[in-house]
Amino acid sequence: MLEITEDAMEVLKRAHSAAVRVNPEAKIRLDLRGDELETSFVDRAEQDDEVHPLEEMTLYVARDVGDAILDTSEEHDRLILKRAEA
Repeated sequence: MLEITEDAMEVLKRAHSAAVRVNPEAKIRLDLRGDELETSFVDRAEQDDEVHPLEEMTLYVARDVGDAILDTSEEHDRLILKRAEA
């Protein structure tokens, strides 16, 4: 299950707000490319994505993200994943 920190939620809100000005149906999708978190704007989920309704937006999370905490790095507005402790 994905946990989202307050700082990460603020970044997601700003990104979503900007995206829906161009495409009102835009959703944010999180995926991994190797060890790197990739965020993208999409119209629909991929087949195995988890769907997370969040306040005014929907977040799609690829299965390979797994149990993690979505946070921000010290670099302003950069989303990162921290692995949840077992």
